[in-house]
Amino acid sequence: MSKKRFNQYLGYLVERPFFAVLYVLLRIAPLSCFLRAGNILGALVTRLVPGHRHRIINNLTRAYGNTISRFEKELISRDVTINLFKNFLEVSYTVHRDNQPGLITAIRLQGKEHLDKALQKGKGVIAVSAHQGNFSIMGLKMRAEGYPFHTVIREISNPYRNSLYARYQKHLGQSFIPSRSLKHVMRNILPALRRNEIILLIADEHRRHGGIAVTFFDHEDLIAPGPAVLSLRTGAPIVPMFMIRHQDDTHTLAIQPPLELPTEKDPRDAAAAITQMIMSCIEQQVRAYPSQWFWTQRRWQARSD
Repeated sequence: MSKKRFNQYLGYLVERPFFAVLYVLLRIAPLSCFLRAGNILGALVTRLVPGHRHRIINNLTRAYGNTISRFEKELISRDVTINLFKNFLEVSYTVHRDNQPGLITAIRLQGKEHLDKALQKGKGVIAVSAHQGNFSIMGLKMRAEGYPFHTVIREISNPYRNSLYARYQKHLGQSFIPSRSLKHVMRNILPALRRNEIILLIADEHRRHGGIAVTFFDHEDLIAPGPAVLSLRTGAPIVPMFMIRHQDDTHTLAIQPPLELPTEKDPRDAAAAITQMIMSCIEQQVRAYPSQWFWTQRRWQARSD
């Protein structure tokens, strides 16, 4: 066994008993207990892991400059970390099917008429979202509302951990399409769109190579053109959807009107224009709820000014 494979297996051995214990606790304790634990864990990590806090604050500084104070950035950093723990615990909570109805009830659907209108075209819908709010439970609500909804997820590179997570995902009450390869993804996405179903793509991931250059918070960023290319190929409308967490830990799943796609004839220009539209929409959402976006991503640090 290579050193890399050994380290991967070691990580799996550490996580497996953790999830086994968590699995039992999630069956016997109410969600409110875990949400309170998320508050405590988030505050502790913010205080005790300075590298994590500094990364968030550095990203906030790149995005906002001096328009918000250092104190405000510290508060956002704490709230981002708390929300990350709450998101993880909520997703874990849905592993037990008996726990799902309560969480589904805590999600309010807003803008359903926009989605229904887009589906009337009969070409399926490409839903785009961001690493904001608890986007991982979006499919739970949509399927409970009767929509055929599939979420494209990135597979974990560690095969042992990926196998562990895949076993739990089967119990989450959602339909996932692993991004195992472009061929595998398209083999699942295209038939779903032809059946007039909904595909969710998380559209704000930074690409070190091969992305389209867009402006995001007044900085150049490289973003995968997948949603744009897919829409141009299939004619499926693009509908932005975002999860918003409220102070009482209820959620709103906000569905926006379909994007008005540009009329550029050149496919490359059209894909670039659509990708910029998506990222502008995401930026607007992040500015409205800055403590709910995952500011932990390494994106602007990877590029020179």
